[in-house]
Amino acid sequence: MGRFLIYVAYIGTNYSGFQKQVGIKTVKTIQGQLDVALKFLNPANEIRTLASSRTDTGVHALENTLHVDLIHKKPGIEYNPEDIKIKLNYWLRKHEETIVVTNVLRVPDDFHSRMHAVSRTYLYRLAIPWKMIEHQQGYAAMNFFESKRAQIIFKPVNIEKLMACAELMVGTYDYTSFTTIKSLQEKNKDPIRTVSIDVKLGTSFLRYHNPGLEVWEIHVTSKSFLYRQIRRMVGAMIQASLDYFTLDYVKQMLLDPDLKSTNTKILPSPPHGLYLKNVCYNPEGLIYDPVSQLTEEGQTSNCVTNTDAQNDT
Repeated sequence: MGRFLIYVAYIGTNYSGFQKQVGIKTVKTIQGQLDVALKFLNPANEIRTLASSRTDTGVHALENTLHVDLIHKKPGIEYNPEDIKIKLNYWLRKHEETIVVTNVLRVPDDFHSRMHAVSRTYLYRLAIPWKMIEHQQGYAAMNFFESKRAQIIFKPVNIEKLMACAELMVGTYDYTSFTTIKSLQEKNKDPIRTVSIDVKLGTSFLRYHNPGLEVWEIHVTSKSFLYRQIRRMVGAMIQASLDYFTLDYVKQMLLDPDLKSTNTKILPSPPHGLYLKNVCYNPEGLIYDPVSQLTEEGQTSNCVTNTDAQNDT
């Protein structure tokens, strides 16, 4: 058996999320298209991919990962990672998919793209005006190439309050207020997460053609996230920065969450501003040893992303 870790980037606008919808052929998803592309390799086994992160409809990714087992039809021969990358990208370009394979690694046969992830970082992009603008003016100010790539705010935002709200959310808390109770009940998930956040001024594509708008980036990192957690956290930051509710109210949501119902005052930010930025793994866990797949105990907590993996190959 040969297990491979595939790194992908995509624009999620025209897809119904990442996860493949079994039995619904008319629904186009990132995973579904990748599964079809993998069949182009003509392996001896059935294609079964498993992703590290299942992004929602309209959400983009600078880096997502999935693993797959590929058995060559010729005994004793393994697929070459670079060949896999080239052939997948050929298929994706040919079918005009907004998906690209950025790297492929041969990993240990027991490697798991989701379970072995050390952390995930998401990026949320906000287009913020210097002064109040009308809705149509706002859409016109954001150039065509940035369409569905960031959330446009139509009034000036108090960045200091937004940063202060983000700082309140950093740490280990019960994030029940920032997900849906139905999701917690159905998946029986622990709502406790440890989160770090970095807010900074970003850039936009053709930024000089976006008059009156600044693009701000909110980088959020954790080992894993609850359903819609980031979009609701960003929504709360925006509402606090516009004085829709106070910072003390946000703090109370973290210290004393309502365990019976979703906080309906929080308006989640739209999916098109959200990007999965990277997925980190312990570097030792990515090393494939054909002689022995035993790993030593006490691995370091270092994190490797696609950029690091490419530099090491």
